[in-house]
Amino acid sequence: MTLQFAYWVPSVSGGIVKSNGSRKADWSFEANKRYIQAAENAGFKYAFFLSRFFSEDGGENQLEALALAASLAPVTRNIRLVTQVLSGLWHPGVVAKALSTLDHISSGRAGINLASGSSRLRRRRIK
Repeated sequence: MTLQFAYWVPSVSGGIVKSNGSRKADWSFEANKRYIQAAENAGFKYAFFLSRFFSEDGGENQLEALALAASLAPVTRNIRLVTQVLSGLWHPGVVAKALSTLDHISSGRAGINLASGSSRLRRRRIK
């Protein structure tokens, strides 16, 4: 078995790691385009797209995971695009259609990470 690497796509302003250090990150589409191409060129196998709608820890702006993955698919060739979907917030039919579209656009490189979410406060803010 070969060791494979993945990275978390920095799609959230303020970073995605809780830290006392600087959490400023360029989360723009253009920056993410550079990051994913660099990761792919370095041999990374997977890109994980975080799904977040609200933040209580400094990441007030977020790019939607499935939309960002679909927009980055045409500028990559090999890296697998694994999008997080928060259960209970999306209708399963919508997720299936969006993921199958991503899989088509990316020539079979789509993946899904089903998650329950990381914060009760975030979930309450959506409802």
